Formats: sequence, structure tokens, C-alpha cells
Amino acid sequence: MKLRRFFDNTTAVVLAVVVHLILGALLVVSFDWLPATVSAPPQGEPVNAVVMDETRVIEELEKIKKEEEIKKEQERERLEKLETDAEKARKQRLEEEMRLAELQKRLVEEKRAHEERLRKEQRREADRLAELRRKKLEEQEQLKKLEEERQKLTKARQEEAERLAALAARQREEEELKEKAQAERERLEAQRQRADEARRRAEEEKKRIQEQAQLAREAKQKAEEEQRKAEEEQKRAEAERVRAEQERKRKEEEARQRAEAEKKRKQEEARRAEEERRRKEAEAQMLAELQAEQASLDAAALSLRNRLQAEYISQIQAAVERRWIRPADTGKNLKCEVLVSQIPGGEVVRVEISQSSGNVAFDQSVVNAIWKASPLPQPKDPSLFSRNLQFEFDPEG
Repeated sequence: MKLRRFFDNTTAVVLAVVVHLILGALLVVSFDWLPATVSAPPQGEPVNAVVMDETRVIEELEKIKKEEEIKKEQERERLEKLETDAEKARKQRLEEEMRLAELQKRLVEEKRAHEERLRKEQRREADRLAELRRKKLEEQEQLKKLEEERQKLTKARQEEAERLAALAARQREEEELKEKAQAERERLEAQRQRADEARRRAEEEKKRIQEQAQLAREAKQKAEEEQRKAEEEQKRAEAERVRAEQERKRKEEEARQRAEAEKKRKQEEARRAEEERRRKEAEAQMLAELQAEQASLDAAALSLRNRLQAEYISQIQAAVERRWIRPADTGKNLKCEVLVSQIPGGEVVRVEISQSSGNVAFDQSVVNAIWKASPLPQPKDPSLFSRNLQFEFDPEG
């Protein structure tokens, strides 16, 4: 409206100036510029001329007024059109502002929702990290206990080895004692045989001397030969009887000693056999206990390794899922198996689909997510690292 009033005022001023200019021009033209000697026209003609000029002026003014009105009408229509266009532009601007406000509101809500999702994910991640730390502490405690058990087992094995070594040494000593006893028995038997041989020789020598003496006595005293022979025979018989009695007692003593020795030997062998049986039973029981403990330790170590391996694969799957973007127009319950080749440090060098989900876009999105997740998380135990990994990717699993 202010613009319209401005144009109206401007047009009025221009129209007034034009009218004054036309009047001034007509007045100037109507002056007589001829010399004074020229006779003046009759009084009536100037009046008629003046009337004609005013008529022309009025006609011109009417014409100008009509033109101005036409221009005003055109200007008014133009202004109305401009106002209509301005109103439309204002409405469009308001609609655009409302749409922008709605978009800003939606952006704020989406930002708030995104921040809320991030906070929830951060809380879940913090909880997961806390759980992983707790599990790590439990595993460290379990590993510590396993290490203590291993040390105890090693100590028990060392003690058992020392006991077996002492038992073997004692067995060697017993064998040596046995060999020494056998050698002593053989020495005593040889000494007895030598003593018997000496006694036999002494008897023979004594007999030879007696025979010589007998011959000498026969030569000297033939009369006393029968008496001496009787006495000598009696003495010899007595000596033989004494010798036979001594030999009988000796043989009885030797037999008793041999029987006692054999009894002791059998008792010793029975005792050793019982000790050997007990030792073998103890060794078998200890070996069974050691094997059972070793099997238990092996099973615990295998269980721990399998759990760490499962956590390692779960960490890789979680890293891939965080970077996975579901393709459009893909349904749920899709899964696939992937084969990933990596180098030390977790850098991915090759990705293959070993078992497809049947949806090419889904398979390719999983491959892209694995490349984005490189380098992959590393296992807690470096021995679990494998250059080739195969796992199932199931976002709804």
C-alpha cells in the first residue's frame, strides 16, 4: 500500500509539472514578437485565438488526464499484480519457513534420537567392556589357579621322580647287598671246602705218620704191636667218631644256616615282592591321578581356549556389525558365511563368501562391512591368531 501511495504522489507531481510547462509554452507562443509599427489585429481575433488555445489546452489536458488515468489503471493493475505476487511469495515464504521449521524440528528430533541411540550404544558398549573386563579378571584368576595347579603337579611329579629315584637307588643297594651276600656265601663255601680238604690232607698225613710210626714201632717192639694197634684202632675209631660227630654237627649247622638263610631269603624276596607290588600299585595310582589331573588341565585349557576363540570371533562379528549397513529392499533372516584372510595386526587382505545368503546385495554389504572393519580386533591370546577365519554373519542372530 505504501508503494502504491508513493506512485500516486509521483504521478500527480509529474502531471502538474507537465501542465504548467504546456501553459507556459502556450503563453510564450501567444505573445506578439513583431515590431511596434505593425498594425494590431482587431480586438475580437485575439479573444478568439485565446479561446482556441484554452480549448486546445483543455483537450490536451483531458487527453493527458485520460492517458494518465490509463497509466494509473495500468500501474494500479501492475501494483495489484505485484501485491498479489508479493502475497503469493509471502505465503510461499511462510510455507517454506514452516517447512524449514518442520525440517529443523525433525532434524532436532532425529539428532536427539541419534544422540539417545549413541548414548544407549555407549552404555551398552561400556557394559560390554565392563563384562569383558570382569571375564578377563575371572580368566586371569582361573589361569592363576591353573598355573598353581600346574606348579603343584610339577612339584608332585618332581617329588615322585625323587621318590622313584630313591626307590631305584634302594633297589640297587639291595641288589648289591644280595650280590655281596651271594659272594660271601660262595667265599664261605670255598673256605669250608678248603678246610675240609685241609682236614682230609691232615688226616691222610696223620695216617701216613701213624703208619710210619707203626712200622717203626713194629720194628722196635713187635710184642706191643697188637696192643698199640688196638689202642690206635680205638683212638682212631674215637677220633673218627668225634670227627663224624663234628661233621654231622657241622652239616646240621650248615643245613640249619642254609635253611635259615633260605627262609630269610624267601622272606626278603616276599617282602621285596610285596614292596614292589605296592610300589607298582602306588605308581599306577599316581600315574592314573597324574593322567586324570593332566586330562582335567587339558580339558580346562581346551575349554578356556574355545571360550577365548569364541570371544575373539564375537569381537570380529561385533566390529563388522557396527560397520554394516542394511541394503534397501532386503528382508530379514538373511545370513551368510564368510572366509576372511588377514595378516598379523588384523589387516584384512581377502574376503570371500563361502556360503551365500541368496541375496547378492546382502552378501556384498557384508563384504564391504568387513573391509571397513579392517584392522580386525586382535585376540587376547596371541596363539589364537589365525590368518584365515571363517564365521557366520547373522545380524538377527
